Amino acid sequence: MSTAWAVVEASGGTVIATSTNGQFAHYTAPMTTGTFHLQAISNFGMARYLPQPGTIHVIDPSLVTIATSTSQVTMVHNYSGPVPVITALATPITNAKVLWFIVEPGFTGPGLINLIPDFTSNRCEVSYGGDAGLDRLPGKLFHIRIQSVEVPTVWADIPVAVQ
Repeated sequence: MSTAWAVVEASGGTVIATSTNGQFAHYTAPMTTGTFHLQAISNFGMARYLPQPGTIHVIDPSLVTIATSTSQVTMVHNYSGPVPVITALATPITNAKVLWFIVEPGFTGPGLINLIPDFTSNRCEVSYGGDAGLDRLPGKLFHIRIQSVEVPTVWADIPVAVQ
């Protein structure tokens, strides 16, 4: 059996089969936003096999934002409470997953600052090596960058002050 792919709307982008039997396809979105439908048709025709069209929402990347649970974090010497936890979400896209980085060099490593992300919940613990680790940091301010997986040009920076 072979499958042909089509975009239902005339201005809905293009779709090209990427395997010989059409099992896989590559969709290229149009330059305009909107909702479009992909349809797979077997070589037996529509009468034999009528799958439901797949729905694709094309969103302007400039509308994507990162929402965070906090706008800043403070790490204090001699603090014995829970480590800071940040939650973030990329919206309005379906793949709301994010990546976590420390922007400035020299703040991460054994006994220093470690980011412990939970990719299933988009949460990240900010762990550090106690007071000795804080004393070894190259400065008193750094930034945690939260970057969209789907739109890597979109990120949010959270300042972290060390006191």
